[in-house]
This record gives sequence, C-alpha cells and structure tokens, in this order.
Amino acid sequence: MADENHQNTAPASDTALEERQRRGRMVEFDTFIDARLRKTRSHVRAVDVATSMMLLLAATLGYLLVAVVFDHWLVPGGLGFWGRTLFLSGYVVGAVAYLATRVAPLLVYRINPLYAAKTIERSEPSLKNSLVNFLFFRGDPAGLNPRIYQAVEQQAATRLATVHEDTSVDRSRLIHIGYVLLAILVVCAIYAVVSPKDMFQTVGRITVPWADISAPTSTTITEIEPGDTQAFRGQQIEVRAHVQDLPEGGRVMLYYSTADGQTVDAAVEMLPDDDGFYNVCLLPAGNATLQQDVRYRLEAGDVITRMYDVEVVAAPTIFVRAIEYQYPKYTAFLPQRVERQGDIKAIEGTDVTLEAVANSPIQSAHVDFDCDGSLDQRMTIEGTRAKATFRLALAEDGKAPWHRSYQLIYKNVEGQQNPQPVRHQIEVTRDIPPEIEFVEPKKPQINLPVNGSLEWEVVANDPDFALRLVKLSARVGGQPLFAKLVLDETHRGQFVSKYRFEPSKLGLEPGNVVEYSALAEDNKSPNPNRTETVKRTIRILSPSDQGQ
Repeated sequence: MADENHQNTAPASDTALEERQRRGRMVEFDTFIDARLRKTRSHVRAVDVATSMMLLLAATLGYLLVAVVFDHWLVPGGLGFWGRTLFLSGYVVGAVAYLATRVAPLLVYRINPLYAAKTIERSEPSLKNSLVNFLFFRGDPAGLNPRIYQAVEQQAATRLATVHEDTSVDRSRLIHIGYVLLAILVVCAIYAVVSPKDMFQTVGRITVPWADISAPTSTTITEIEPGDTQAFRGQQIEVRAHVQDLPEGGRVMLYYSTADGQTVDAAVEMLPDDDGFYNVCLLPAGNATLQQDVRYRLEAGDVITRMYDVEVVAAPTIFVRAIEYQYPKYTAFLPQRVERQGDIKAIEGTDVTLEAVANSPIQSAHVDFDCDGSLDQRMTIEGTRAKATFRLALAEDGKAPWHRSYQLIYKNVEGQQNPQPVRHQIEVTRDIPPEIEFVEPKKPQINLPVNGSLEWEVVANDPDFALRLVKLSARVGGQPLFAKLVLDETHRGQFVSKYRFEPSKLGLEPGNVVEYSALAEDNKSPNPNRTETVKRTIRILSPSDQGQ
C-alpha cells in the first residue's frame, strides 16, 4: 500500500519541480530583456543628445563663418551695430528654439521601450520582430495561452542574447554630422590662416555687438597715443601710433576737424620716428596751435580708426570752493557752510556767500547770473580768491527763482579769461503761505434773525514755520463793521479760534447783508505771506422771518 502511494505522489512532485524551474527561467528571461531595454534606451538617449548637440555646434560654426564673411568682405567697413545685433539675435532665437524642441524633450521625457525594441531589431534583422511581439503580449496577456507567451518570451530573450549591446543603436547619423563638423572646422582653420583679417575679432564683434570692437582689417593700427585727451589752448600735441602690415607705398594719415566746423578733415601725414616703430605727427601741423576742441582719426591701408576727441581748455580756471548760507532769522535755521558744491539751494531771503579759488592771481572776477555772459555782480578779490554775497529771491510770479543759474567769469593778471565757465544751478525754495478756513458755519451763505446768534470757528496753520497774525473782519454795505485780532503773536502749529456773532450787539438791522472773512499771516520777515478766506455772507432777517 505504501509503495502504491509512493508511486502516485512521485509524478506530482516532479511536475511541481519542473513548474518552479520553468517559472524561474521565465523570470530570468524577463529580467534579461528589461535590462537590455534599459541599456538600449540609455544609449538611444545619449546618441540622440550627442547628435543634436553636435548638429547645433556645426550650425553655430557655420553661422559664425557666414557672419565673418559678411563682416570681412560683403559689407564695406564691416557690420555695424544693428547688423551684428541682427546676426546675434537670429542665432539666439534659432538656438533656443532648437534646444527647446529637439534637446529638451530628450532630457525630460523617457524613451519608449517599444522604440528601444525597434531600434534593436533594426540593427539585427534576425530578431524578426520577436522582441516587439513579446512587449505587445506582455502589455496585454489576456486570452493568450501561457505556454505560447512563454515560448515568445524565451525566443525573444534567446535571440536578444545574440545581439551585441554596442551595435544595437545606430550611430551613423552621429558619425555623418561629425564629418560635417570636422569639415567646417577645417574650413574655419584654413580661413583663419589664409585670411588677412582676424576671424576671431569678428566673432567677438558678433557675440558682443555692444562692445567697442573695431572691424578687422588687413592693416592694423595699435597703441594710439594720446587717444582721447585734454589740451590747453595755444599748444600742439604729439600723436603717435604703431602701424603693421601697411601696403607698400601706403601712407599713414591723420584727419582732424574743429568743433566749429570751420576745418573739416584737414590732413596731416604721420611719418616714422627715428626707431621706425611709431608713426608720429603734430596736431595741428605747422605753426598752428589748438584754439578749440578738435576730433581726429587715423587712416592707413584699409583701416580707419574711430574718432578721438581733444578737449581744448584755457589755462585760467576758477571753481567754487564753498558756499555759506545765512538763513532768515524767522526760520530759526543755523548758518551752514557747504564745501566744494557750486549749486545753490535754499529758502527765499537767504543770504548766500560764494567763495571761489582760481589757479592763478585774479585781475577781475564777476558773477554772471543766468549765464548770459553779463558781468552782473563784481566779486571782492584777494590774490587767487574771490568772494560775493547776494540774497536769494523769487520772480514776480512767486514761483520761479529770480535767477535760475550762475557762472563765474574771471581774468588772470595776463588778461586771459576763462573760456568755458562752469554753469551752476540756483534753486530757491518758496516760503509756503499760511492756511486758514472756516469750519463753522459750514455754509458760505446763511440767513440769521437779528435777535439770533452764530458761532464762527476758524482754523489756521503755517505749513513750514509759524503764524504771526489771525484776524476776523466783516463789512456791511461796503463799510467796515469790525476787525478783530484773534492772534497777535508767533504761534507754531495749528491755531483754532471761535467767535460768537450777534447781530443785535453790532447794531445790525433786518435786510443788512454782512460780508465776512478771515486773514492769516505767517512770520516771514519783512514781507509776510498772507492768506484770506473767500468772502462769506450773512443775511439779517427780522424775528418774524425766523421760520423762513
């Protein structure tokens, strides 16, 4: 009996063991296929990214080469600022669009396993779609016989094992683009060696169009001295430059123009110095001297430099050393001294003292208000120092300064006058008038019985300093009725006053029309600011009209 049981259970045990072994092999096949697909997807991403970036690099070099050709040969004098900006803008827009549409998706999104499977099968036709079929069945195994699924899986894994990992991804496009890139690099290298103009100088001009980089030329001019400079009137300056690759028989020329336009592109030839390293000349040539600002440029071969400025200044100069402010007493401001500041800013009525210093002994010095060339106020002189005092005031409109600016005009003992005086601004702050208004009664026109009464309440304030006077006044029929001072002393801050108006005590009769107002003065001295309210009226009624 025991033997029979043993015989019956043995086949079942063998079947279970075979099933476990089969499942183990299936798991190994599945793991192997997934691992190879992951590697292939990684290779596909790497190859596609490398291909896209290499294509972008090739396009960049080609784009720069085209820009170089335009800058060197097709545009006379080289590309201007807007031309270089257009080239840079076109490249940036194209590169950003390319990165956003071609490169970014490769870095952000995952490679589809089916795409990786098709990539492998394209490299190895012997797979005969077994890998793709397996992925389809694995994605939707319903209704498929397990043994058929296992057979497909085993077949896909077996054939996939024969495919080498490094050959599963097609790199031919990457190689072709690499050849194109190499060809462009060779062309750029040949151009850089053969061309008489600097290719890299144009690349700098294109990539940074706002930079001050001159257009490349066959001839080069360097070490230009003094370049932009300042010179005294009545002298000459020496201009020198180092010139290379000058064509045989070529000359180095300097062209200059004066600021007044009387001289335009006057030519001066620059000759080699004793060492032959620099070309030099005097500006201006001959016995002439600098009398006004000039601009000059150099030309040699195919190169033209930018314009250089020579500022011509006269020897006599004078500047404001300090300004002293003596403010009006009513402001209670302390006197102030400002060093090395020529612009004036203070409240009206301030006494301003200018202290100026010249670079040589002074013969005469004046303050020219509004900078119209007139000698408005003579300054006191002591050696190289000059001084003047004046009071700040407003124009008749009470808003603009009486003088908006000033400059100092002086002559030294040789009789030379400063030709370009420094213009300084004058800003005068207005003393703000006081503010006053009736808060009671609220209506500007009121009917009041002769036997009634009315309370007035007035509020006044000086925004910047203080009140000095507040007065209430009334008139009847054009004749004064009364004038009452409710404030007759300096008061800072807001002032409030009340007054009871009683017609019977003022001898008014029904039918009278009283016109009244309030006046405020601030403490400005000697001419205070005044503000008066608008005229208000009270019509006196008889007691019988009180209801009306």
